[in-house]
Amino acid sequence: MSWEDWSETVRCYYAMITQIDHSFGIISDKLKECGMYDDTLVIYTSDHGDMCGSHGMIDKHYIMYDDVLRIPMIMSYPKLFKNNSVDYRRCDTFVYNALDIPATICEICKIERNPDCHGRSLLSILKGEKPNKEQFPDYTVSASNGQQFGSFTQRSIRTDKYKYIWNLTDIDEFYNLQTDPYELENLIYDSSYTDIISDLRKLLKKELARCFDPFVKSGWLNRTLEENIKL
Repeated sequence: MSWEDWSETVRCYYAMITQIDHSFGIISDKLKECGMYDDTLVIYTSDHGDMCGSHGMIDKHYIMYDDVLRIPMIMSYPKLFKNNSVDYRRCDTFVYNALDIPATICEICKIERNPDCHGRSLLSILKGEKPNKEQFPDYTVSASNGQQFGSFTQRSIRTDKYKYIWNLTDIDEFYNLQTDPYELENLIYDSSYTDIISDLRKLLKKELARCFDPFVKSGWLNRTLEENIKL
């Protein structure tokens, strides 16, 4: 499809984002007007992105590209987060579980939460403390169970340099994000990355087991992640 074919879709998508930003600004301005802004925890995030023409695709299904997975996570609470004259902080620590949000809210508000609840509070990294690697490792894991498209079940693991994607019914994917940030060249069969792919597969298996992922019991997944065998 040409740009002319995509332009209206992209224009509408950006217009909706602009509308959301404008509406958010109205709320923010009202909080400041009422003197409540500095004592209000604001969380700005999303459940997913949209391909919006990238890779010639639209929507969010059966894909693990950053266009869909890399979502905003902005938190503002001037009363707690402000650091001298700097009232913002960028954090490059991987955060990939929406369950971390209620855990964070509970800690900030000093609310005791049920010990059975999953999720890790983000308060320490929001305050600029050095991330605990056990709680916040140098990778992020994503899962899609093909709710609308059952045969397109996927699991992925991403570091700051690479991304590996396990596909249930298709070839796997591997991208070098340093040289290919837009994920255009699948290097899964490139022998120069064999060891890296193997390491990522093992790490993905370990993380899926930790999270009690049902596919860990599948010989199909285990053959791929443990033995590097893809049927």
